[in-house]
Amino acid sequence: MRAAGGAPGGDAAAAQQRSGTVWAASPVWPHLERMLCDRYGGSIVALGTVGDRPALVKLLRPGAAAIQAYHVEREAYDSLAELQGTMLPELPAAGRTFDDLNVFSIATALVLRETLWRVLDKR
Repeated sequence: MRAAGGAPGGDAAAAQQRSGTVWAASPVWPHLERMLCDRYGGSIVALGTVGDRPALVKLLRPGAAAIQAYHVEREAYDSLAELQGTMLPELPAAGRTFDDLNVFSIATALVLRETLWRVLDKR
C-alpha cells in the first residue's frame, strides 16, 4: 500500500540542513508493509519504508482530534530537528496521505539501537 505524503518545508527544512539530516527534496511516500496495531487512538501503526529506509508509520484517522495530534507531533519534531538521528528518530516523511480521506501520517526511521525506554528501564 502506498500513501501520499510530504517532505517538510520551510524553517524545518533549513533546520534539517543545518543539522546534517537530509529530508527528501520531493514528496516521499511511505510504503506500508505490515500493520502492527490498529488501536493507537483509533489510528493505525505499521512497519514500512520511506524510500529504501525502514520506518514506523502512523496513519492518523480523519477527525479534528487526530489532525490536531498530527500537528502537535509534527511541530515537536520540527522544533527538535537538530536532535533527529541522535536522541530522536529521524522524520523522513510526514503530511497528508490519501487526500480524499483527509488522513495524516508520520513516518519515523526505525531505531536499530537501544531505545530510550530500554535505557530507562535498566535504571
